[in-house]
Amino acid sequence: MNIKSLINESYRDVSSVLSKKSNWMEMDFLDKKTLNYTRPHSEECFNPLGLDSFLFHFKKKDWFNFFPSLLVRDGLLSILHFFYLHQNPNGIKTILILPESAGNLVPKEWQEQCLLYEIKTHPIHEKVNRSELYLTTTVASELYSDSFLNEQLIQAQKSNLDLKGLFFRHEPLGEEAVDTNDNRDFEFFSSLQEVLSRKIELVDWRTIKSSDLSKSSFIELNQNNYWYNDSAVTHHLLGSGANSIGDRYTEEKFDDNDCLRISKYHFYKFRSLSSAQKEKGIKSWNHVNQIPAHVFKGEAFLDRKAQDYKEIFLCTKEFKSLAKDLINESF
Repeated sequence: MNIKSLINESYRDVSSVLSKKSNWMEMDFLDKKTLNYTRPHSEECFNPLGLDSFLFHFKKKDWFNFFPSLLVRDGLLSILHFFYLHQNPNGIKTILILPESAGNLVPKEWQEQCLLYEIKTHPIHEKVNRSELYLTTTVASELYSDSFLNEQLIQAQKSNLDLKGLFFRHEPLGEEAVDTNDNRDFEFFSSLQEVLSRKIELVDWRTIKSSDLSKSSFIELNQNNYWYNDSAVTHHLLGSGANSIGDRYTEEKFDDNDCLRISKYHFYKFRSLSSAQKEKGIKSWNHVNQIPAHVFKGEAFLDRKAQDYKEIFLCTKEFKSLAKDLINESF
């Protein structure tokens, strides 16, 4: 696959089709429920390829073939569920450009029809005196382990920067009144209180979007991309000059052969799956296919045509459990 040719091809005609998707890809209750739960990460943002979307939007396989390639923004749960339903392309000709975090989870039949993308940052040649550090995540237990959360908070505690928290919390539409004994708020903020001895100022998304972030740093507490990838929050922070602390979004030299610019601070880098990732993908899906069919019998009763948020689900609880195991093993 010629990556340079693929990413630099003019997709003006087909990208205009996607930009007008509201005319033909009408949002149903599943679309709205999933996007609401993952906002603001799922908000639209600039994409230099011009062909980006969520797999769960595609209600018909034929729709994929409108586009030669598609940059996928779904979280790993949604990506795994798509591959569970479509373990081989079977008529889908589109090249799926998946987040790097999905590299170990691609079925064998799809591996030659997928690329991976990763966000990189341009090297900074002038020293910037950073004054504040943002901690950010959606508060959801699926996104991080206790040990990972504590490690990141300890790293923040050691910094000399003013601490600010940009946290998001949403109940799934239709499930607001369900008693799940969910203590994620209490556990999350208890961890903040236990680890951080310094004051942390809580800020909201609207404030961030109008703030000068050129002297800011940030740490994402999202460990495994379970619910979202290619976050609009990440793009806003990086595109505004904030730098990421840790081994995400590392500095790298831009190369026209496999990169596309997003802003003067960051860019996409594309590549094919490695041999090791292909082997892990085969192993993962061999494991899935050995699970007795009755375990996922509820999948056959999922109906996205329902007009009630209470009756709409991306996948069953059994599949969520499997996905969490596969995702955790891949990290």
